[in-house]
Amino acid sequence: MATFQRTYRLMELHEESLHHSVKSWMAKGCSYPKAYALAFRSAAAGTGQPIVDFFQPNNNLGFHYLKAIKARHSKIQAATVARKGTDYHDDTLLYGQPIASASGIRKHLLEGKPLDELRSKMPDAVFQCLQSAAKKKTAGPPIGKLFSLF
Repeated sequence: MATFQRTYRLMELHEESLHHSVKSWMAKGCSYPKAYALAFRSAAAGTGQPIVDFFQPNNNLGFHYLKAIKARHSKIQAATVARKGTDYHDDTLLYGQPIASASGIRKHLLEGKPLDELRSKMPDAVFQCLQSAAKKKTAGPPIGKLFSLF
């Protein structure tokens, strides 16, 4: 959490220059998330301190949660939770890994692979919900379309 707090302080100190840097990167064709990451990387270059890796989507999301908490003067205590098993964009189900990414689960379903192979990759309650939806949709589209229900 210290890295997120440090990055937030960096943002407070350099908010205007960061804003201009993001706009500059976007004018060069970068997406907003990439421009944001590059702007922060540049701002932190001379500090010698590690900052949040904004190239990781969950870090970007977590940082924006922290910003919202601070902006609202909320009493919520932010905390980080390390991702286990697969990365955010992993689109394969790694056997032996207890958790799959949403991308991997969607790809599995879109390829028409057996739903039961997902049982060990998600909490039981989520699997039961997915299984129930599959039973209700037997006369409809293939199971690969079910992920759009969630």
